Amino acid sequence: MAAQLTHNAIKRMFEDQNLEIENLTVQVISIKSVGVSNVSSAPERWRIIISDGQMFITAMLATQLNHFVQENQIKKHSILRVPSYTVNVIGSRHVVVLLGVEVVQSDYPERIGNPVNCDAEANANKDNPNTKPAPAVLANRSNVAPPKPDVKPDIDVKPKPSSYKPNIPASKPNKPGVRRTGNHIPIAGVSPFANNWKIKARVSQKTEIKRWSNSRGDGKLFSVTFLDDSGQIRATGFNDAVDNLYDSLQEGQVYLISRGKITIAKKPYNTTGHDYEIVFENTTEVEECGDSADTPKIILNKLTKLSELNDVEKDAIIDVVAVLKDVGEISEIVSKATQKTVRQLINLLSQRHSNFSFLF
Repeated sequence: MAAQLTHNAIKRMFEDQNLEIENLTVQVISIKSVGVSNVSSAPERWRIIISDGQMFITAMLATQLNHFVQENQIKKHSILRVPSYTVNVIGSRHVVVLLGVEVVQSDYPERIGNPVNCDAEANANKDNPNTKPAPAVLANRSNVAPPKPDVKPDIDVKPKPSSYKPNIPASKPNKPGVRRTGNHIPIAGVSPFANNWKIKARVSQKTEIKRWSNSRGDGKLFSVTFLDDSGQIRATGFNDAVDNLYDSLQEGQVYLISRGKITIAKKPYNTTGHDYEIVFENTTEVEECGDSADTPKIILNKLTKLSELNDVEKDAIIDVVAVLKDVGEISEIVSKATQKTVRQLINLLSQRHSNFSFLF
């Protein structure tokens, strides 16, 4: 069976940002590393121009998929299947955030079709509705090479297995031509490139209000962790946001959240695994959502075997599955700094019934 790019997919995505397209298959016609800030801890971002053979559009690769580029699996002319994505509008431009990908064919010899820039064509048609689109690329800002003659693809559709699988329920596959319900994006799609974003998420954790006082004045803050099927993200509110939102957000409840500031995650204080976090602002909107059946109450990271703990990076946050064998009594010790502290020993059994002791 010959591989085919999804006909007219870019136009359909352009016209309806909430449309889900099943088995979306596109070709990479350009790829470039871009920076998002001067912060050294900011993750590398990759801008990818994707095409359906008729039109092309700018896309950003979710940072959890960076390894596909770093391992040279995604390159110019690669054929990709995209099971999960979101479309954002930034000014007059449309940007697709790729949340999940499968590499159908990494090495494809040349460009398929003669695609044109969907944003440029839309703007041209808006200025002159009677103007027919030019048969060539209308904008070169994406550094796309001159178009080549139409190429009829002749490759086998045997996607390479992906090491990344987005946390999207298998029982709810995308339907062709079906609009996303609720007009919100998954947490995994939250980034500086997500314009006018809104998420539907459950509060899995909420801190107490912390207060401080220094030479610059007094202040207070609190943080919450939101989760949905795609992952988790931390959100923090300061001062007025504490007064406005602290009592409104309750652990276990589901909310629609929008209009917060997206910043680089402070990794030492953020264990969600997300590259970004939310800062509540005076304009932040929080609406309690009664429909919560499709929002999980807990989400696990990639499970780590107890036998692999020696390979885990120091201070990393992990999830394990084990049998709790016994719990020791809480005891008090005196640290080197002469500060009293407490500790507790627990024993876990692995699937192979090996015993592992942990001191807290």
